[in-house]
Amino acid sequence: MHRGSHSIEDLSRQTGYTAKTVRAHLSRLQEVGLVQVNGNTVQTTNRSLKDAAEDLALDGIGLARQFRHQLEREAYAWWTDELRWRKEGGKTRFPGRRRTSGTASTETRAYESRRQRYGRFPMAAPGRSDFAAALRVVRDHSRGQESEQDSPENGTSPESIRQPTIIGWP
Repeated sequence: MHRGSHSIEDLSRQTGYTAKTVRAHLSRLQEVGLVQVNGNTVQTTNRSLKDAAEDLALDGIGLARQFRHQLEREAYAWWTDELRWRKEGGKTRFPGRRRTSGTASTETRAYESRRQRYGRFPMAAPGRSDFAAALRVVRDHSRGQESEQDSPENGTSPESIRQPTIIGWP
């Protein structure tokens, strides 16, 4: 919604929602001080979205989502590395000897670093990955391996990025 005055019918037409639905959403926006509803007219206020988000304890959701996505990407990369490791024959069994066929050698393969870091990818049943357990392993590892750039001072450590409780939202 742009700054200024709007009618509920205009907002309904622009959003495609019924007037009843628009009124319900405007009621929530009015509760946090983002709009003033007077009859059929809606007036925006000067209150910032950031201030409203802080009052509702929603200001950390973006950081929490970013952290969760990083964990999910790392767990997925771990799974793809695990599949590649299995496809290429798994553990190199004869250190000191090079294989004459295949791409594996006695040297550490680049994708083995995640397997060394986290161990074997968790399995729920034979042949079925346990992605939830993998996320827990990656999360716990990231909390134990806090880097200089992820520190409590700059508010980006995993401990400082918690999933906030959303109060009052359906």
